[in-house]
Amino acid sequence: MSNSFSFSKIESYDNCRFRYKLKYVDKYYFRTESISTCYGTLIHKIEELIAKYIMNNSPIDYTYLKDKFINGIEDDGKFIKGINELAAKFNQDYYTLDSKSGKTYEEKSQYYLEEGIYRLEKLMLANPTYRIIGVELPFDFENEIGSFNGVIDRAIYDSKTNKIIIQDIKTYSEPIEPSKLKAPLQMV
Repeated sequence: MSNSFSFSKIESYDNCRFRYKLKYVDKYYFRTESISTCYGTLIHKIEELIAKYIMNNSPIDYTYLKDKFINGIEDDGKFIKGINELAAKFNQDYYTLDSKSGKTYEEKSQYYLEEGIYRLEKLMLANPTYRIIGVELPFDFENEIGSFNGVIDRAIYDSKTNKIIIQDIKTYSEPIEPSKLKAPLQMV
């Protein structure tokens, strides 16, 4: 089947067809580093590691994880910058209020170190019927329109309801209402 879709492709086409053409038709890829993309990558990695500790029934080494959050972490031969480097590289953005959250990245980081980093473990303890069944899971399925693909950040099986909960990790400080999601298509 020739049509291949992902949330990123659809969002790109929806937002700017010329950008879609450049990226997906002409194969002209351009990447810019921003504090939000770097911070999101860092949070995703730390959350992936927490989930793996839980999946392996291992004690979560929060000291190690906090150190990696602050100083950075190696991931498949690539270095993910920690908040110390993000603060230095994106100094103005790190200390400026983010219009979406009303908090600075410094405040977000402090919150994550004090509370956010424990969220998944608390969720699992509060829901004994939950079991993490995978992290960073690639998927691909086909239907009459085409092939759809992407990566699931985290999947949790609930033995009580016999359902799988798909989690898309976002770097918001608090849970958001589904109606306020920037990209509801991604959640479909």
